[in-house]
Amino acid sequence: MALTKMLQSMHLAPKSTILLNLLLILASFTSSAQSIEIADDSLISKFTKYVDLPRELLYIHTNKTHFLNGETVGFTIYSLDKY
Repeated sequence: MALTKMLQSMHLAPKSTILLNLLLILASFTSSAQSIEIADDSLISKFTKYVDLPRELLYIHTNKTHFLNGETVGFTIYSLDKY
């Protein structure tokens, strides 16, 4: 709204007003795209640091994939340290 009033006060020809509006819009898109790229880089680096943290992993290995009611379950548990 304020931009339109400013352009009207400059008494520009309609074509140059449209061109100026397009340039301003494009400039705003490029600056917002740069901030998104920076945010993406920051997010990716944080996720990479999170994934690389040491963790303890548990794996449960059962003797069968399906069981019936009352059936005995045989299992082995593996605890691994991920570094």
